[in-house]
Amino acid sequence: MNGCRTYFKRIWCILNISIVPTPDFQFLHYKEREWDPYILEGCSDKERAFNNWMERDILFAKQVKDECERKGISCIVNDGLCDIDELYENVKRLLLA
Repeated sequence: MNGCRTYFKRIWCILNISIVPTPDFQFLHYKEREWDPYILEGCSDKERAFNNWMERDILFAKQVKDECERKGISCIVNDGLCDIDELYENVKRLLLA
């Protein structure tokens, strides 16, 4: 069974690609989301709540990226400089490599 687990872990690493945002990309695009005000509507200090939310998600993205590096899983850091078609091509290239 151990060999089987190792095999499936390898398959998972091959088929798994994570895409994480840079902090700047995250801040910019989260503010554009139409549901963002609903998440913050019960907060007395919306700006502080938003910043706390972003900091949490920035740390999560860093954790995902670090874990990908440790496990040999492909991870694309999205800074918003490439368009969706370029991002798609990068993912396709990694999957077919």
